[in-house]
Amino acid sequence: MLRTLTIFITAAILFFCPIVRAEEAPIPPIPPTPSRWVTDTVGFVSAETRDSLDKRLEQYEKSSGMKVAVWIGSTAGDAAPETWAQSAVNAWKAQQKAFGEGIVMFILTEDRAIDVEVAPGLEGRLSDQFIAQMIWEQMASRLDKGDADGALTAGVDAMLKKLDMAAPATEPTPRASAKSAKPQKPADDSTDKPADNFSEKPVESTETTRRPSILLLVGLGALVLLSTIAIGAVGLSQRPKKNL
Repeated sequence: MLRTLTIFITAAILFFCPIVRAEEAPIPPIPPTPSRWVTDTVGFVSAETRDSLDKRLEQYEKSSGMKVAVWIGSTAGDAAPETWAQSAVNAWKAQQKAFGEGIVMFILTEDRAIDVEVAPGLEGRLSDQFIAQMIWEQMASRLDKGDADGALTAGVDAMLKKLDMAAPATEPTPRASAKSAKPQKPADDSTDKPADNFSEKPVESTETTRRPSILLLVGLGALVLLSTIAIGAVGLSQRPKKNL
């Protein structure tokens, strides 16, 4: 399931429709799968901003392979905005798999809520902390001033910038491992002489030079021992015998 984060705008946002919901308002049906990247069903932003962001997100998906979409409506009814938004994405990804692998921002004007659905594979790029900060700093302040176009544009800018900054962190991993293997080879190693043969030769030469010296020491030790025994024997033979 998709991770969801909902921020309720509790400040005085004057641009929201001042319609009061009935306490028993029914839960609205899930809207059909969007055919565009920015869908505005309530005229929240100007047509110019909607079309500009739509083209931008279309190009972003083509270049990055990642869908980032915006859906703007009025209310989730009795359902919690995040629950309704999650149900919408689950229904949409059955028609377009990209919705289940990307990011969808929901803006519900009557509920005064902004919900961001992030696919599990992208949670490392867009954390809860970043999304909360992005909504409050980039969007809420502009919404308070009635600048819906600026709020949505700033929110999309912040998300795309964060995605582009986080993307290279996972790509150089194979290159880094390949580079780290190079320093392990000797600096003067050549392709004609394997490293294994190069390392074995000095070992054999040292062993062959040490073997004669070891044999010589053993021979000298044996000679000294025999000489000591011989001298001791001569000394015993020359010692005077005592008369009983």
